[in-house]
Amino acid sequence: MVMSRKNTVTLSIEEMIVVVSYFKNTYLSKQVIFISRKYKHFFEYFKINPNDNILYFPRYTSQQLFSINSLRKEGMVQCIQKCKVTLDQYFLLKKNNNCYDEINTVYLTKTDMKNKIYLQQFQSSLHFVIDKNSGSELSQKCINLCNSIVGIDDYAFASSQINKIIIPNTTRFIGNAAFIDCTSLTSIHLSNTLKIIPDMCFYNCCSLKIIQLPLSLIAIGSNAFYNCIKLENILGEIPYLIEIGSNAFYNCRLLSYISISTSSSLKQLPQNLFTDCNSLSSLIIPNSVSFISNNAFESCGIISLILPSLLSSIQPYTFSNCSSLEKIVLPSLITSIGDFAFNNCIKLNTINLPSSINTLGIGTFFHCISLTSLQLPKTITSIGKLCFCGCCLLTSISIPSSISKIKSSTFLNCEYIMQINLSSFSIKKIGSHCFENCSALRSFFIPLTIISLNNNVFSGCTSLTYVNIPSSVLSLPNHLFENCYHLKKIEIPTGITSIGTHCFFGCAHLISFQIPLLVHQLTDYTFYGCSSLKSIIIPTSITSIGMYCFSNCTSLSSITIPSSINKLSSNCFSNCSSLTSVSLAPTITSFSIDCFKQCTNLKSIILPSKLKEIPDGCFAGCSSLTTVKIPKGVSYHDNVFEGCLKMKKKR
Repeated sequence: MVMSRKNTVTLSIEEMIVVVSYFKNTYLSKQVIFISRKYKHFFEYFKINPNDNILYFPRYTSQQLFSINSLRKEGMVQCIQKCKVTLDQYFLLKKNNNCYDEINTVYLTKTDMKNKIYLQQFQSSLHFVIDKNSGSELSQKCINLCNSIVGIDDYAFASSQINKIIIPNTTRFIGNAAFIDCTSLTSIHLSNTLKIIPDMCFYNCCSLKIIQLPLSLIAIGSNAFYNCIKLENILGEIPYLIEIGSNAFYNCRLLSYISISTSSSLKQLPQNLFTDCNSLSSLIIPNSVSFISNNAFESCGIISLILPSLLSSIQPYTFSNCSSLEKIVLPSLITSIGDFAFNNCIKLNTINLPSSINTLGIGTFFHCISLTSLQLPKTITSIGKLCFCGCCLLTSISIPSSISKIKSSTFLNCEYIMQINLSSFSIKKIGSHCFENCSALRSFFIPLTIISLNNNVFSGCTSLTYVNIPSSVLSLPNHLFENCYHLKKIEIPTGITSIGTHCFFGCAHLISFQIPLLVHQLTDYTFYGCSSLKSIIIPTSITSIGMYCFSNCTSLSSITIPSSINKLSSNCFSNCSSLTSVSLAPTITSFSIDCFKQCTNLKSIILPSKLKEIPDGCFAGCSSLTTVKIPKGVSYHDNVFEGCLKMKKKR
């Protein structure tokens, strides 16, 4: 009986069978009422459900095998064929002469498997399918399935302890995760008619060593051999292969051989296909492949590889951490290489980029420590940050005129690079840390179009002797030339308005420096460790001097503090061991701790009249200091002059 919004329709027995067997629509299910009691005499009671989608009819699960009279009506036999019939149910139907002859496939249960029914050969018309989890409790060393087995259902042997299994050629299909977690399985013989190895089929079969793939195979599912850590060889040419799922061979650490026939129609290699296949040193990719997904070869042991001619891009992390990769041939259609595509390919020493390339992603060649040279095509318009970071053997590179921006950390830690040719005069920005620790770089010409430099651009360029600053640049950012040990002289445009912290930190060979008049602050550590700096004029535009600003300027002999400054920060002139003369403006009202600490050649100093206090350690270690004129009312502690052994007069 079917109830709709407007009326009620009484169904015949045949119509009821159709409703129960093929009912799939959730919306319609709410409108159907099946009055089973009225038709009780028509039904045989077995716990079988012909359609998994009728889960919202829980009472029907015992009402799905029908009387022989109704089922033999035209078209009704299909209902019984859709049922999962167990061997016990089959024999019961046979005993009652109830449509058993219409059943040709029987599902083997756990009990059947324990009774070794899988070894028995029945009449040719009856076929077996090993049901879900039916073989999961088996522990035999070897199982040889009989020819009556036509299928193995999902999870059929999940977590079983079998060592070897022989699947007959009559077996047409294997279900998802059929052998998942069979950790003792060392060998398996597959049916030569098998077309699909489904998802997670041999997932975590960590003892499986070798497998022969049938010629009939057309697809390998996702995670099919995931974590088969002892799998060494996958035999078979598989000429008809058209699809491989993601993670199919993930973490097959010992896999050293697999052959994908060049005649196959495979279109793509999926994500993480050979990830962590450390022993796979070579592979021939069919020319039919036009797409390789990200991470496909990550941490793979591949040594050399020719990419198929139809490939137009290399996705992110495709060859990341391929520590054995020495050579790779890119096709002429490649237009982009993704983020970290060759990250940490530590043996890759050369690569030819085709003229079709226009984009290099973030960290494309990150830490390719054997890469010695690279020619960038003129077609490249974008180079990602960290692109060549850590390419410590790269000696030279020419950046094409199509590039308008060099992004952050692009050449960070390229220790052997001696020359960078910026043929582009349209570059407007150089990103932070761009050339940091390029310790062999001796000179650098900044294009006149540059309007912005960022933090640490040249920090750690210990061999840098010359660099120009274009007039278009208005500020020198933090750490710009930090530890540029051999930088002797630099001309600063008059339009510079600010100098960042640590800007010339550790520039031990810097002899002189002219502070632009538009600069108002000398920030922390600006000239720290400029041990060759002999003199510097602080203009009246400067209103403050930061902490450690001139600390360890061991050649600085004299300094004049202009009247625009009213405070000296801590350690601003500490360890200036050659400082003999200090002229302090009368506007100064306060010192900070350790201001002139360890100025060992300072002999005398006149403190400004507006000073109210001398803080701790201000002149500590000034071993040559003999005279200090201290205004009345200025307070101080004894440690202010600690180590000033020659001082005779304090007031």
